[in-house]
Amino acid sequence: MLGKCTEDVKTRVSFSTKEAIQKLAHDAQMSESEYVRTILQIHVHGLDTVQSLQQDRINRVANAGESDGQKCHKTGLKILFPP
Repeated sequence: MLGKCTEDVKTRVSFSTKEAIQKLAHDAQMSESEYVRTILQIHVHGLDTVQSLQQDRINRVANAGESDGQKCHKTGLKILFPP
């Protein structure tokens, strides 16, 4: 795990760069912050590490309460119901 996001990284960019980031983030269905954070994590830690961490998070959600949940007929994921 890369840890909780507690630190700021600030920089200035040109207007055209800001516009490009906004478009790319929108196209990826991410906020600008999430998009830039993901780019930085991939550059610093490597694509394989970031993909592995994301897959681990997805797996934890999908497998939560395996014994209690029912499977979604479309995705096969467990559906959890409150106790």
